[in-house]
Amino acid sequence: MKEQVYKQIKQALEELDVDVFDSFEDIELPNYGLVLQFVEDEEEVPQNILFSILPDEDELDGSVFVQWAYQYPYEIIEDAYLEVVKAVTQINHELPLGSIEIFFEDNTLLFKYILALQKESEITTPFISDVFGMIIYAVEGFNERFSVLVEANQLKIIE
Repeated sequence: MKEQVYKQIKQALEELDVDVFDSFEDIELPNYGLVLQFVEDEEEVPQNILFSILPDEDELDGSVFVQWAYQYPYEIIEDAYLEVVKAVTQINHELPLGSIEIFFEDNTLLFKYILALQKESEITTPFISDVFGMIIYAVEGFNERFSVLVEANQLKIIE
């Protein structure tokens, strides 16, 4: 069943002209994983969203979980954790779906959204267009807030 969901979502994304890759540079993808590449502005560097279907095995009787994840290109400056946590908490309050997580191991930020579907769900292109549009909003819509934290020396851009 995971393969069917994977194929339907991949086809819908391709119909939406999203660049979809089964493998990508040094990113290790899980089974039923993809890299989705998008560019908001032609002058910007392409952004990558990781897509995967959980769990790895068909362990669940009636559900499939589709995870979308984006690694923000920022690292938290050690002395600024409190301010960054406050900003992330406020952003999470405003997000219509998903959340921004802090990885304390490497001081980075990640947007993650998990979409729960019934195993027998029919996935349409308009549905994926809505979901992907909301994910792009979450990824791009709060970059201005993160830019303020960069200017305040609370985040640094990962080169």
